Amino acid sequence: MRKTSIEKSLLEARLKSQGFFRCYDDERIPVIEVDSFPNLGRLVALRFIEWIQLNPEGVVSLPTGKTPEYFIRWMNHILENWSRSDVRQLREEYDIPHQRPEFSRLHFVQIDDFFPMPPDHPNSFIAYIKRHYLLPFGFNTSRALLMDFEHMKWPNDLTVDDIFPSQFIDLSLRTRTPNNEREHIQREAIFTLDTFAQEYEQRIRDLGGIGFFLGGIGPDGHIAFNVRGSDFFSTTRLTYTNFETQAVSAADLGGIEISEKKAVMTIGLGTITYNPDVVAIVMAAGEAKASILSDAISQPAGIINPCSVLQRVPNARIYLTSGAAVRLHQRRLAKFDQDPSYNDDDIVRSVMDVSLKHDTAIAELKKAQLSKDPLCTAIMEARNWKMDELKEAARQLVQSRLAKGAEALQDRRFLHTGPHHDDILLGYLPSIIHQIRSATTQHHFAIMTSGFTSVSNNYVQKVVQQALEYLDHWDFQRKWEAGFFTQSEQQLRVKDTFRFLNGVVSQNEDIQRRCISRRVIRAVMDIYEREDLGGLRESLRYILKDIQHRYPGQKDPKDIQRLKGTMREFEEDLAWAHFGFGADYVHHLRLAFYKGEYFTEEPTEIEDLPPIQELFAQVKPDILTLAFDPEASGPDTHYKILQAITAQLSKLPPKGREDLEIWGYRNVWHRFHPGDANMYVPVSINSLGTLDRIFKSCYLTQRDASFPSHEHAGPFSELVQRIFVEQFHMLRTALGPDFFYQHETPRLRGTHGILFMRSMSYEELKASARSLRESVGRT
Repeated sequence: MRKTSIEKSLLEARLKSQGFFRCYDDERIPVIEVDSFPNLGRLVALRFIEWIQLNPEGVVSLPTGKTPEYFIRWMNHILENWSRSDVRQLREEYDIPHQRPEFSRLHFVQIDDFFPMPPDHPNSFIAYIKRHYLLPFGFNTSRALLMDFEHMKWPNDLTVDDIFPSQFIDLSLRTRTPNNEREHIQREAIFTLDTFAQEYEQRIRDLGGIGFFLGGIGPDGHIAFNVRGSDFFSTTRLTYTNFETQAVSAADLGGIEISEKKAVMTIGLGTITYNPDVVAIVMAAGEAKASILSDAISQPAGIINPCSVLQRVPNARIYLTSGAAVRLHQRRLAKFDQDPSYNDDDIVRSVMDVSLKHDTAIAELKKAQLSKDPLCTAIMEARNWKMDELKEAARQLVQSRLAKGAEALQDRRFLHTGPHHDDILLGYLPSIIHQIRSATTQHHFAIMTSGFTSVSNNYVQKVVQQALEYLDHWDFQRKWEAGFFTQSEQQLRVKDTFRFLNGVVSQNEDIQRRCISRRVIRAVMDIYEREDLGGLRESLRYILKDIQHRYPGQKDPKDIQRLKGTMREFEEDLAWAHFGFGADYVHHLRLAFYKGEYFTEEPTEIEDLPPIQELFAQVKPDILTLAFDPEASGPDTHYKILQAITAQLSKLPPKGREDLEIWGYRNVWHRFHPGDANMYVPVSINSLGTLDRIFKSCYLTQRDASFPSHEHAGPFSELVQRIFVEQFHMLRTALGPDFFYQHETPRLRGTHGILFMRSMSYEELKASARSLRESVGRT
C-alpha cells in the first residue's frame, strides 16, 4: 500500500483556506467543522475519494448505522454523476483529480456485527455493507473481509440456532465449568468464535493494517463496538456491549429486549491504530454528541472515552458539525472574538457555567472565579462592565426567564405540535397544565407522523390476540348487534377514549383491554375493508400469522404500519382527554414522508406541506409549539418536522409570521443549556406525578421501554422527571436555595422541577432550520 500522510491532502489544504480546518491549543485531535449534516457527508465523501485515488489498493473500513447517511448519499451522487457539470465543479473546488475512483482493487474490512446474526439477515451489518458499499461503489467482493459466521464449522455440525436457541451468549463459559452438555457445546462454539476473531485480526495485519478508517462515535465514546473501558491495544474479539450501546441499537434490532441479548464481534482499538499511517476519521453531527466529543478531543486520552485513542494517531481527524463543536472551548471563544456582539444568551451561558462549576450562587461568585473564564472576561471587556454588573445582569436575566415561564396567558390560541406521539407530553406537559387553567385559551394538539416505528411486534401480537378473543365476549357481541362499530370514526374515538379512562380511574384492567380491542377491531375493519364478522376474524388471524413470521426491526408493510399508527393515535387521544380535549382538538396528520425507511426521507412541499397548511388555516394559532432539537441531536424525524413547519410558515403573509410566537421544546433526546432557553417553567410535584401517571397509563406501546433512551433503563417519563429535577438544581444553585424556599408566591415555593423552553420569532426559527431544498445534489 502506498504510504500517504494527511499533510499532503490537497482537500484539507483547501479546507484550511476556506476556514473549515482550524487548529486550537486545547484540541488534541485535529477538527474539521462544517455547518450542516449534509455538508459533513459531502466533505467526508470527498476526502475518501481523494484517499482512494492516492491508494488504489488500500485497506478501508466504513461504518454502518445512521451516521454515514449523507456520506453514502454524497458518494452515490458523486459517483453516478462524475462528469456532470455540478459534480465536476465540486471536484475542481476541492482539487479532486479528474479520474473516477476505482474500487475493485481495494480491500474492504468489516468493522463489527452482532452475534448471533445470520449474514443474509437484513439487519446484519454484512447486509448493510453489501447494500450501501460493496455493490453500489463497485468493490470486488472477493477482496472484502467480512464477519460471516454462517459458513463457519460449528461443533457437531450444528447450526447457530441449535447451539444458542435463546440467542444469548454466555461468555462466562470461557472461564467456568459447563453445567450440562448444551453448555459444553456452547463453550466450544465460543472458542470457535475466538479463533475466528484471532484469524480475522491476523488477516488485517497481513494486509498492513487499515489504511482508511471511517467511524461514528457512540454516547459513551465508543468507536466500532469498543465501548467505555476498552483497552487501547484491544484486537478483534467477541464481547458484550453496555446499556448505552444496546439502547442505541434497539431501534435497528426491534427493541432493547433483542439488543441486550446480543454479543458483538468487533475490531479493536489496537486494530484501528495498528497501521501508523492510518487515516482515521470520526464523523459526528449534532449537539447531543458535543460533550462526549469534547472529552475525546480535549481531555487526556483514557479508556473512559475510547475515541480518545485517536489522539495517538497522527493522521486522525474529527469531522463534525458546528452543533457538535459547541463544547470545544477555545473554538467557541474564537467565534465570539470574530463577532464580539455578546447577547443575553451568552451572558446567561457564561455566568451559569461558572456558577455550576463552583456550585456557587451567581451573587456569591468571586472575582477570581469569573476572571478565569475567558468568555466572562470577554463580555465584561466588550460591555465595559465591572464584575458586579455582569453578575447582576446574569441574575436578572435568569429571573426574567423564570417569570416568563411562569406567566399565565389569556386569550391565546395554541397549536401544540409533536413529531411523534408522546413528544408533547414528555416535552412540556407542566407548561400546558398551567396554560389550560384559563378558560380564555384554546388548545389544539397535532401529531405530524403516525409513529408506527416505535410499536414493537410483541405489543401488536398481544393486542391483536386480545381482540381476537374479544370477538367471543358478550360485550363485543352485544355491541356488534347494536351497530356500535358502524358509527363514525370520530364518535368511536370519543367513546373509547372516555371508557378507557373510566377503566383507569376505577382500576379496572378489563375495561381498558376491551377499549383497546375495540380500537384494534375498528382499525382492522377500516384497513382491510371488513364489514362481516367472518372476514374480521380472518384478518385478525392473518395479522397474527404475519407478525409471527416477521423478524424484529423489519420494515412493516403498509397495512401493519397503519395498524401500529392507530395504536399510537389512540394513546395520544387518551393523553389529552385527561384535560377534556376530545377528537376535535387532537389532529393526526400522518405526513407522507414518514415511511419507515432506514434513512428517513425528506419532507416534500407537494405531499407534506398541504396538511400543515390546512391545520394552520383551521386553528389560526397565536402560539405555535414545536420540537426544537438541533439537526442530528434527536430522532431524525424531529428535525425534518422542524423543516416542514418552517417551510409552511414561510408561505404565510409577513404579518401572520410576525404576529406568531413560537415556543421550542425538547424532551428526552436532547436538552437546552440554560443559556439557550429563555423560558424557565416551574414544575410542581403534582405536575411531575401527573406526567408520569398519564404516560404509564396511556402510552401502552412505550410503557415497557422497548426503545429507551441511552440515559435511562426504563420509561421515558422517569427520565423526564430526572431532567426536570436536574434543571431545578441548576437554577437553585444559580439563584441560591432561599430564592425558591422563601419566595412570595406559592407556585415558586412549591417548585421541585424546571422545564426549559425557548420563545422565538419566525426569523430565529428560520435561521435554525435547513431548507427542504438544501440536500444532496441540491445545495
